[in-house]
Amino acid sequence: MVPALTCQTFIISGLTVDVYSCPQLNTTHTTAKKRPLVVQFLLHSAFSSSKKTRWVVESFFEKLAKKREVTQAEPADLLIVTFDHRNHGARLVDQIANYPWSKIPERNNDRHAIDMYAIEVGTALDACFLIDFLPSYLFPNNERVVSEWVIAGLSLGGHSAWIALARDRRFRVGIPIIGAADYVSAITHIAKRSNIPMETPYFPDSLYESIKIYDPPCTSFDSPSPDNPFLGKKILAIYAEKDDLVPWAVSKDFFERLHVGDQGSKRAIVMEKVKHQVTPRMIDEWVGFVWDVSLRPAAELTAISKL
Repeated sequence: MVPALTCQTFIISGLTVDVYSCPQLNTTHTTAKKRPLVVQFLLHSAFSSSKKTRWVVESFFEKLAKKREVTQAEPADLLIVTFDHRNHGARLVDQIANYPWSKIPERNNDRHAIDMYAIEVGTALDACFLIDFLPSYLFPNNERVVSEWVIAGLSLGGHSAWIALARDRRFRVGIPIIGAADYVSAITHIAKRSNIPMETPYFPDSLYESIKIYDPPCTSFDSPSPDNPFLGKKILAIYAEKDDLVPWAVSKDFFERLHVGDQGSKRAIVMEKVKHQVTPRMIDEWVGFVWDVSLRPAAELTAISKL
């Protein structure tokens, strides 16, 4: 049974933000202010919205409740944050801009490569922006302090999650699901399927200049140097074996070369016989990962500090 959830909605600089919590999972053996708190962003997929992704939030909390029941452990408190991507949901301005290349004229978007990357980057920057301001809306009287920021994303949201991980060091944990880390590799795959040449006007030089600024492969991702934004981060990347849209192959080279250092961890799972979709098993792996690297360690660290 899905546990009862509460949802607070905030308008932050014109952006509607939903913050979900599960009272059933909160404990009362310490004062709330001393409880560790993990905040996880959930970025939705293309043609979806934050409202349509509520089922994922419900599934996550349901599986988390079962995890606590089985382990008899008390995890840190968790909030899940959702918002509409740019040009999606309540922010939709131009539906055509969300379409891919197509042989159907009324559904064809010649600027697909440009539009999709702009949405990916914009969504990642929105998440980074919310880290700055969301705590003030949630806790105007300094009631709580966020212990850790986590970012998860589905498909298009998975692309944005990778960019946010590369962009903001405050995101220490990331779960990109059926999302690509390497935009050039991913869009080249899509272009070939659509018989689109990798040249202007589909791929102007200015787009490549933007990619150099934002994309994870354009960072020092494979270096042990302090310039590597992934050092110390914990990442679970989930892919689908039968995914023709965002196959594991377009991220494989990046992921294998990705260096997270001694304090970080990385794991890639390729789900057998699964197409481009989010499955219950993916959510199981996601819940287990967040439990192991964020929820349980945060609670244990707080308990140790009281000794």
